[in-house]
Amino acid sequence: ERDFAPNETNRFSLTDTTELPSDDRKLSLCAIKDLFEHRIVGYSIDHRTKSRIADNALQMTLLTADPRKESSSIQIVEVCTVLP
Repeated sequence: ERDFAPNETNRFSLTDTTELPSDDRKLSLCAIKDLFEHRIVGYSIDHRTKSRIADNALQMTLLTADPRKESSSIQIVEVCTVLP
């Protein structure tokens, strides 16, 4: 049985990539939110939506994680939604 109720920080995170309009082109923002603390723990902004934007956000998350905590496994599920 899956239990996604966070009982400590750095245990469960949510990620989303969103395109934002700018003056001459779109910007993509990828943010990672810690579900226990309800705060953004990593993000990346780029003018292209590529896998590196998620990689950069994940790297920021790992760099800011509490080093005293045990390392935990990271599961990444990629969901792509195309809107008309």
